This record gives sequence, structure tokens and C-alpha cells, in this order.
Amino acid sequence: MISIIVSTHKPEFLNTLLSSISDTIGIDYEVIPIENHSKVSICTAYNQGLSKAKYDYLCFVHEDVIFKSPDWGVEAISVMRNNEDIGLIGVAGSKYKSSLHLGWYVSILKEMSRGCIFQGQNSFESVFDDFGPNEIAQQVEDVVILDGVILFTKKSIFQKCLFDERLLTGFHGYDTDFSLQVFFSGKRVVVDRAIKIFHFSLGHFGKDKAKAEWKISKKWFGYLPVSSPDLHLSWFEISKKEIVAYLWYIFPTINRKIKDVFH
Repeated sequence: MISIIVSTHKPEFLNTLLSSISDTIGIDYEVIPIENHSKVSICTAYNQGLSKAKYDYLCFVHEDVIFKSPDWGVEAISVMRNNEDIGLIGVAGSKYKSSLHLGWYVSILKEMSRGCIFQGQNSFESVFDDFGPNEIAQQVEDVVILDGVILFTKKSIFQKCLFDERLLTGFHGYDTDFSLQVFFSGKRVVVDRAIKIFHFSLGHFGKDKAKAEWKISKKWFGYLPVSSPDLHLSWFEISKKEIVAYLWYIFPTINRKIKDVFH
């Protein structure tokens, strides 16, 4: 019942992922590996996979992942079936998107991050990142944008949304842009803490990512900044966060002092 789409160029990672899926998903599935040795954009690869998918539920996932939760496929489908207004599920994201060309995680605004994920170079030296206030952590919580390590959705979402391969020609930004498309189409974007994964990476934050996020900021000019509706932030509160983000971006060496002043 789930079509799993993977952009792959490292067989050793793919084989580990396939074994992990088989052991944990708990429901019928197909895997659509898109061999990407030619290094086409991830948007192009995902769109190719989408055209081949036979099931209504779709999971776009990085190949360097191990699933750690039993029956995670059953869990994801259940969340969507019980909440028809949810259009996109991930494991980590942010309740706030600045107008700056920044992704879902920004250290100066880390109180906006939600979800959880194991990360590292190998599964024996992992870091468990648990985002959000633990004392009030919800299993399923609304965000605005997600990390693209895993994106769970359904085919009907693509009637209004798509992976923008014209705009994003590399391997970054697709998750931010697609999350915003789903969010602004009127569907909820959420993290689900019940879906736990190990990711063989700590993320990449180089120039290519910055360029992709800059394109996204231009595309969504007039819509950003935006926050999750359940926060009920006033424009004054949003303006404060934007000031913090801009000062942090311009003067990164004094970001701690900036945070102390504006919080």
C-alpha cells in the first residue's frame, strides 16, 4: 500500500535500507529506486519515481537511512486516514520559516524545531536529536517545513503540489519548497515522533544548500515569514523572530548575545 521512492547511487546504502524496510514497515509496499549516477536533481529523481508509483501512499526517503520503529508504515497511514487534513508527514521540522534563505533548523530559532532523529556516521556512534520541549512533546505536531530525510504523503497531494525541478536543480531545498507547497495548499504538515529512523549523516550546510534556500525565499516572497497556526503568533512576535534571524545571519559570532537581548 506504500510506494517508497529512493534516489540512489550507493548500493551498500540501498541494500541496508531495503533490508530495514522489509523488517519494519508492517504493510504491503513497493520500492522504486531511481539510480542517480548521472547526478540529476533530487526533484527530477523523485518526480520520475512518482510517475512509476502504483500505490496511493508515497514515501520519499534518503538511501542512507535505517528504520528503527516497527510497523512504521501502518503508523503513517493511520495518521493520515484519521486526519484527512494532514498532507505531509516527516520526522523533524520547524514550526517557523523565516523570510531569510534558511532551512528548517536554525540554531538561533531552535525552540521552533520539532521531532526526533538518530544521526551519525554509523549506528554505534549516533546522536539522538530530540527537538522541542520534552515536557509537552506531542506524538504528532504541526510544523511548517520538514527535513527531507523522509517525506510521507499521498498521490492526491500532487494535484496541487510538485517537486519543482525547474527551480531546484541540485540536491537541496526540495524539502523546504515541497513543505511550503503542501502547507499553503491548505493541508497540514506534521512531524510524527512514533516514526524513528537512523540517518547516516549529520546534514550538509554548504553553499549549494544556501543557494537553493535563496531561490525558495524568492519564490515564496510575500508569503514569508510564516509560522504554524497553532502557535498563534502575533505579527509583533513574528517580527521579533525575524530581527533575531537577520542579526544572527549578519553577525553569527554574536548570536548568543542577540538571543539574550530578544528573548
